[in-house]
Amino acid sequence: MCESQIQQPIVFHATMNDYFNPIGENQILVYDSLITNIGMAYDQYNGLFKAPYDGLYQFIATSWSTDGHYLQFEIVQNNQDICYGRAGTHDQSMGICAAIVELSRGDKVWVRHQGTRGDYAVGKYYPSFAGHLIL
Repeated sequence: MCESQIQQPIVFHATMNDYFNPIGENQILVYDSLITNIGMAYDQYNGLFKAPYDGLYQFIATSWSTDGHYLQFEIVQNNQDICYGRAGTHDQSMGICAAIVELSRGDKVWVRHQGTRGDYAVGKYYPSFAGHLIL
């Protein structure tokens, strides 16, 4: 493999500090507190991951609601939903969504509110969005 073909590792992990209430239809959930961002592919200001290379990527997102409320969310690739999660109404339960997808350079991945299902997302650094290039 020549030096120009060697890819830098792509890894990110961010948590959500903000609260979303009310939350808009299909609103992007921005995980705004970066923990790791090797390769600088995740933008904590708009919540978008942009693939710098073609490859196989893994993503995981969690979300949290509060008692009496819930939130359904999804990981989206270029406006196509690829998995779903639900933070329930009891005991402030967490929802989780995980996916392994093939991306082309420039493809975008983000987490959003699933339509109008649910009304409240709690931050406090509990919810996370993470991903990495597998190969």
